[in-house]
Amino acid sequence: MADPRGTYYFPFLKYINVLKWVLSFLLYPTEWMMELSGYDAYIVFFPDLFRDGGAIGIIPGWQLRVAFPCMGFKIMISFLALMFAYRGTKKWIYIPLGLLFIQVINLLRVWGIVAALINNKWGMTTREMVNISHDFFNYSSYICIFLFFLYWIRKK
Repeated sequence: MADPRGTYYFPFLKYINVLKWVLSFLLYPTEWMMELSGYDAYIVFFPDLFRDGGAIGIIPGWQLRVAFPCMGFKIMISFLALMFAYRGTKKWIYIPLGLLFIQVINLLRVWGIVAALINNKWGMTTREMVNISHDFFNYSSYICIFLFFLYWIRKK
C-alpha cells in the first residue's frame, strides 16, 4: 500500500509499497556492507512498516530499528521543495541525482550507526552510543545535502 494510513485508495496502489522499497534500499546494502566487514547480518521487516519499519540485526543478539522517520522522506520533500522553489536550469538532471544522493547518504548513515555501535570502544551504553552516532550522522547528512543544493545553485 503506498498510503499506509489508508487515506487515499487507488486499486493499482495495492501492488506498490514505496515504504518497503525505500527501506529495502537502506537495509539490503547495509546488510551486504556488514557481511563484507565480517559480521553476520540479517534483516527484519515488521508487519506495520509505517509505525515500526524494519531492522538490521547483527549476530549476536541486537538489532538497529529503522523506522519511518529514518527513511529520509522529510529531507527528500525538503530537497524537492528547494529545487522547485528556486529558479534554475537542468532540474530534470539534478532532482533525480539529488534524491539518489540523499538515499546514498542515508545508506551510509545507517551503516555508520551500525558500525559505531559494533565498535563501541568508548565504554558508552548502547543508548548513549545510538544517540551520539545518530545525531552525528544526521547532521553530516544534512550538511552534505545542503552542499549539493549549493553546488546546483552555482552550476546553473
